[in-house]
Parts: sequence; structure tokens; C-alpha cells
Amino acid sequence: MKNIRGQRKKCGLMRQHLTCVEAAAEISNASVRGAGVGSTQLSFVPEKVAAGKYHFRIGTAGSTSLLAQTLIPALLQADGDSQVILEGGTHNPLAPSASYLQQIFLGGYKESAH
Repeated sequence: MKNIRGQRKKCGLMRQHLTCVEAAAEISNASVRGAGVGSTQLSFVPEKVAAGKYHFRIGTAGSTSLLAQTLIPALLQADGDSQVILEGGTHNPLAPSASYLQQIFLGGYKESAH
């Protein structure tokens, strides 16, 4: 990947983005090069996604919803169930909220009858 967040005021990976890369690497036993806070390019070569018990900490109030959106589709491809604990922020500007994740991304949204 090149030019990561290149058009943003603060280009490159922020802490929550780096945690997404690291978490995705852990669940897929990926080979990663160039990942770090501020990185604008990296190499990510995954293997097979593995089910398991995972615990990821962003270390800041960075978006746990972004992290969940990274992990859920991948873990749905695993050969078993997973348990995932995420630590970080839940309602951040310019990021999907925990409510959005629950209601829209995970299908909990119910349209009201008119």
C-alpha cells in the first residue's frame, strides 16, 4: 500500500490504523513491513485467518469501531468461532460510532413502519 492517508492533514497511519494492521496481521499470521505510526506505505501479506481468542488495545481513544470493521469480515472466513475484546474509543469524530456498528454494520437496524 502506498500514499496511506496521503490527502489528510496528518498523513500516514495513526495509532488506531496501526492497531488495525497489527490485529489483522495477528489473526492472519501476516508478514508486514513498514508499519508504524506515520507510515505512508507498507507491505501486508496475509496467510489463512485463524479463529481464536483475541484482545487488542489501541492505546489511545482511537476508534474501536474501525478496528472491529477490520476484523469482523476477516474472522467470518475463519474455520471456527472467535472471541474478540477491543479497547479504545467508541464515538470519535470522522469514524463510525459503536451505535453505527451495532445498528448498520451488524444488521441490528430495524426500519420503522410509517
